Amino acid sequence: MQYLKKILPILIFGGVFVIIVYFTKPPQSLTSANFIQLLLFFIPLFLFLIFLLNIFFKFYIRSFILSLGIILMIIFKSLGMLNFLSGALIIVATTFSAISFKKTRSLQQSKIQSLKLKKQR
Repeated sequence: MQYLKKILPILIFGGVFVIIVYFTKPPQSLTSANFIQLLLFFIPLFLFLIFLLNIFFKFYIRSFILSLGIILMIIFKSLGMLNFLSGALIIVATTFSAISFKKTRSLQQSKIQSLKLKKQR
């Protein structure tokens, strides 16, 4: 059941993304796309990437940051602005941002574990 909770959002947002890509008429370029077309493309893709990366990292903040980095790379590539320097800077900034957030145990979990340790003694 726990795996279903992780896979279901991926299937939903991946399906929505595929349906949008399949049924909407693509613009000639990113600069000629209107606001609605951009939102319809990038929001399901972004949510799909967050939930997909969360399976591997098991931490939503890191998944969010890495998804933003991937979306930024896609935008730079579609605008023709992606070169070695901008790509390297995006990768470095995304990596350092993702690393800076660490998982912290909640206060309640640490209290429960300390009580368990006291009982064992």
